[in-house]
Amino acid sequence: MRIAALTLFALAACDSRPAQWDAFIYTGEDLLTNETIRGFKTFELCQQAAIDRLRSERPDGGGDYECGYKCEPSGYGGNICEETRK
Repeated sequence: MRIAALTLFALAACDSRPAQWDAFIYTGEDLLTNETIRGFKTFELCQQAAIDRLRSERPDGGGDYECGYKCEPSGYGGNICEETRK
């Protein structure tokens, strides 16, 4: 039992992604044009910051956003997140 608990703890420690939410804001016509704002403690804070940023950049209502939890850069120029929400 003790070995199983230590193994689970070791596997959890391998996750180097910070326990935070990051906002990905897409202000262009394509989804490749984005801005990232990192370091929110909650999804709600991330969501509000993303919406505020979109409104300031695109008063016409265009653009999109998503918030990701525990994200890290991928090798392809994007991000890999444990969870994403809008």
